[in-house]
Amino acid sequence: MKIILASQSPRRKQLMDSLKIPYEIFVSNVEEVIQPDLSIEEQVKRLSHIKAEAVYNEISDDNEDKIIIAADTIVFKNGKIYGKPKTEEEAIQNFKGFSDSEAEVITGLSIIVEQNGKMKEYQELDRVKIKFMKMDEQDIKLCLEKENVYDKAGGFYITGFTGAFIKHIEGTVMSVLGLPLNKVYEILKQYNVFEEK
Repeated sequence: MKIILASQSPRRKQLMDSLKIPYEIFVSNVEEVIQPDLSIEEQVKRLSHIKAEAVYNEISDDNEDKIIIAADTIVFKNGKIYGKPKTEEEAIQNFKGFSDSEAEVITGLSIIVEQNGKMKEYQELDRVKIKFMKMDEQDIKLCLEKENVYDKAGGFYITGFTGAFIKHIEGTVMSVLGLPLNKVYEILKQYNVFEEK
C-alpha cells in the first residue's frame, strides 16, 4: 500500500521518517484560509481535510491502494490565533503575547485510505497546552536572531532555540511539531503497513 504525506513541512517529514516505513511526499498546495465563522477545532479539522482531499483528488485515478496523511496546526491563546509571523514586528508581538503565559496548540489530522476501490477518512484532533517563561526584550531579540521564526505556527519551535523559553508542556510533544504520531500509528497499524516488506 502506498503511503503519502501531504505536507512539505520538514518537521512532519522528520516525524514520518521515525516510523521507518516507505512513504512519498505530495504537497497539496491548498490555500490555508482561516474562516472566521468556524471554531479553532473546526478550523484545523477543515484545513487538514482539504489538504488530504486535494492530494487524493489529484492521484485517485491510479487505481492503487493508498493512505494519504495530512495535518494542520494552530496556536491560539485567549481566542486569538497565532499563525506563522509574516514580519519581524508580528513575531515580536507573538512572543510578547506568549511571555509568562499559557497557549494552546491544536493539531487536526486527516488520513484518507483508499483500499480495494473504497475510500475511508479518519479525522483526529489533538490538544497541547504550553506554558512559557517570562521573556524580556533581549530574549525576544535572541529568538529572532537564532531561529527562523517565520515558518512555524506561532513562531516558536520546541526543539529549537525558542524552546528554551518553554516551561511546561501538557500533551503530546509530536503534535506541537505538527503530527500526532501516536494517532498516525494507531490508524496505520490497522492496515498492516508495519508488517509489509
